[in-house]
Amino acid sequence: MQKTVYSSKRFNEFRMSKAEVNELHLKFRVKKKKGWDILKGYEALKSVENLDSLIKKIQYRPFDVRYILYENHLVWRTVEKVMQHMEKDNIALISARSNKSNNMDHFFFTKFITEAKCGESTTQSQIFPLYIYENTIDREENFTLDFRKYIDSLYKIYLKPEEIIGYIYGILYSPIYRKKYTQLLKYDFPRIPFIEDIKIFKLLSDVGWKLIQIHLKNEIIKENYPLFPIKGNNRVEKVDFRNNKIFINDLQFFDNITEEIFNFQIGGYKVLNRYLTYRRERVLSLEEIENIENIIKTVSFTLNQMKRIEDLTKDWI
Repeated sequence: MQKTVYSSKRFNEFRMSKAEVNELHLKFRVKKKKGWDILKGYEALKSVENLDSLIKKIQYRPFDVRYILYENHLVWRTVEKVMQHMEKDNIALISARSNKSNNMDHFFFTKFITEAKCGESTTQSQIFPLYIYENTIDREENFTLDFRKYIDSLYKIYLKPEEIIGYIYGILYSPIYRKKYTQLLKYDFPRIPFIEDIKIFKLLSDVGWKLIQIHLKNEIIKENYPLFPIKGNNRVEKVDFRNNKIFINDLQFFDNITEEIFNFQIGGYKVLNRYLTYRRERVLSLEEIENIENIIKTVSFTLNQMKRIEDLTKDWI
């Protein structure tokens, strides 16, 4: 709620500012973009009575959810044809058609509309909603008829969309899969091998679905050890990793962080480093501190799940 109030104040301030291009870009730290006019967004807001109705949560980066004023003239590309399905009860896989890095880690899940480079830093990402809404209530699974026929024929039982997407996410988090198909994943969307053994399918589906729930923050890891033990001003003055700690200033740090956790990437983003770097020269809110602690625990959990998935896929992928 506090973030929504803050966002409303900021957008109201934008609306009440002087209609001068350079001043608006400078004051609100908005970069100029070819083909986009900030004044068109400014004028569009003049006729909006309730700004809160336009404020939406957006998946900006992995584990970094922000707020956006979702208005066609103000946002460079709203991609409403796809994003409309994420304004209802839904989840979506984030991936990409290409990856220019050497790490095939461009896979994440969201329940919000997304920013273009959310899941892939070297190019841009796409989202794949699990459900498609024909109207505000009725929805259908976002699988082609041919794919559904293939799955039904292969396993001889009906598998819910959540079971199928859990399996797919499990495969995408297999280190063996990522290594074996590196060259293909560099240039095209991931292609998923389906094992005939329904028992292995179910095991991978369960692990993958659990991973989805943790990444969506639908489930929170509740280990109680202190991760941010020192009181201070909570200001991010630096991001300095040493001795299994991330120091944000000379006094305060996040603890119990291995090098593997600190270097963990999704979409080319070192998630902990990126989250803190975006907030440099700012004071972390209690919500942000709790989110960073959750990211640390989530990354640790993810690394452990990837080892389980590796064991489940090592003999056949």
